Amino acid sequence: MAPIKRNNLAVAAFVVTVAGAVAAGVLLSCNAAQPGVNTLVLTVSDRNIDNQGQQSTITVQATDSKGLPGKGQINLSATAGVFITPSTVTLSNGTASADFTCPLATDPNCTGFVDVTATWVDKNNLTKTTTLTVGTSVSTRVTLYIVRLSVLVNGNTINGTVKPGSMPPTSPAPIVTVTSAGATIPGGSKQIQISSASSYSRIALGVAGEPGYFELTGLTPGSGGALTLLATIAQHAPSDFTIQLTGGDANNYGPIATIPIHLTTVGTGDVQVNVSWDVDNDIDLHVVGPTNVEVYYGNRTDSYGGTLDLDSNAACLIDGKRSENITWPTGRAQHGTYTVRVDYWANCPPAPITTNYVVTVNVTGQDPQVFNGTFNLATDPDHGGAGSGRTIGTFSY
Repeated sequence: MAPIKRNNLAVAAFVVTVAGAVAAGVLLSCNAAQPGVNTLVLTVSDRNIDNQGQQSTITVQATDSKGLPGKGQINLSATAGVFITPSTVTLSNGTASADFTCPLATDPNCTGFVDVTATWVDKNNLTKTTTLTVGTSVSTRVTLYIVRLSVLVNGNTINGTVKPGSMPPTSPAPIVTVTSAGATIPGGSKQIQISSASSYSRIALGVAGEPGYFELTGLTPGSGGALTLLATIAQHAPSDFTIQLTGGDANNYGPIATIPIHLTTVGTGDVQVNVSWDVDNDIDLHVVGPTNVEVYYGNRTDSYGGTLDLDSNAACLIDGKRSENITWPTGRAQHGTYTVRVDYWANCPPAPITTNYVVTVNVTGQDPQVFNGTFNLATDPDHGGAGSGRTIGTFSY
């Protein structure tokens, strides 16, 4: 079955070329009309707005294939929020505008990236899209990519704190080595392994080119300075970005290590459950919805759109993704209780038996929930079917 594709949310630089901002905060586009081509350019008065009612004016500039100001009707739409002036506008001297807002009180999707699209009806529905950020401080935009950072130390979970501004200054030491494998999933949690010959007690993690970072303190790494971080990826994060990470002692942070990220396309929706693991074994995700229908590899869909759209390492046919994903699309998930189970279907030599997994649950309007655990017994692999697996927990939608 073909995977359900998530909305392709792109940062503004890929949609509209931005030259800069004037004092009033208007972003100016450098897109120029091309002879023989109908063109649309979008500008916004505020690209970063809160989710408490702040407005942004969306302005459309249209040029026809003769280089003349465009005429006709423009339809405006957005992935969240509302237009408080008519969203169908008529071009006047090639220009039209509408006012937009995204209050969280009326739309739970008013957070993070929101796409605004203009459609030129008279020109074969030519479209142009730009992206706003909603409900996120400019100084902590890291949370548009990573929504949670945690680590398990001596059986205790330590959660990272979001700090504004740039990553902390660095020095030659301490040096940490960073590794990570498997697919990175929007709405999933990525395991990042850290080791170091140096002593370190804190970690800073950010995204290249974006302000804000997570800081973990009070760390006591194990043998070889080993720790595993769990970085929960935003459901609507851009498809490509770079994680930056540095380890610190009481006085200094060391050199920055980088992890290039390319997201694997999966469904997100109103309910999304993901499991990721650290070695090439066959782990299966099972979710039972409110109608008691179990979605898993043996029953990949239910009648409400619930779909297993990523099934990794099935029957030990290793694909290296180490992740499974089940989602209910926006507007179709049934309200009620969901049960999540994870099953160790098979050990796939030469992979070791011990497998560390992390389960991430995303429900519209709620903070992500993250659960982690380990399969480490020779009896754990069971080739299980319906009803099999370790119960991770239940949640309500």
